[in-house]
Amino acid sequence: MKTNSLPQQYKSEPLKHIKEDDDSIYKFYQQSYLLKDPQFVEAIKKSPEYLDLVESVENFLTELRNHNHK
Repeated sequence: MKTNSLPQQYKSEPLKHIKEDDDSIYKFYQQSYLLKDPQFVEAIKKSPEYLDLVESVENFLTELRNHNHK
């Protein structure tokens, strides 16, 4: 994803002082703005990558609980 492709509505105040070539900070702001968009969040929740991540975290927590009860 190119940093310039950020939708206009997300190019607001906090982004103005960040140089676009400062990729990591810019991407962090970009992601935090996208996470405020309910449609974007819903789309992520339906993605296979997200579901896989949730499943692996749940499996990990289950293993951890089982291990602690021994």
